[in-house]
Amino acid sequence: MSKYSIGEIYDVEVEFDERDGRAKTRPVVIIDVKNGDPIVVLVAALTGQGPKNPPTFFDQYKVALKDWKQAGLKKESFVKSSKTYTFDASSLRTYRGTLSEEDLLMVISNVSNNAESFKLSN
Repeated sequence: MSKYSIGEIYDVEVEFDERDGRAKTRPVVIIDVKNGDPIVVLVAALTGQGPKNPPTFFDQYKVALKDWKQAGLKKESFVKSSKTYTFDASSLRTYRGTLSEEDLLMVISNVSNNAESFKLSN
């Protein structure tokens, strides 16, 4: 059994979309766990940047977390549900907290719906 659970939030180094070697440590939420050696986790990144006014294309895929304080986050946060990342669980750094059941169901639903529009990638 894995020590990682769906809905948990950790910090991890996430590479920028440009894949130019730059990366940023940011919170991610685990949305799937594949037990094995090594343990692999599928995650969605979080951001403190809410939708812009007027909204950009990707703003429609930001899922607002209702219970962000309870989840151990320092400010209002949004899950970027348009893209997921796969990491070896050893890449996970600081544990932040766990999403509420309501937030987790909303995130998983959005990520699943968006998987049809966007290719899930590393």
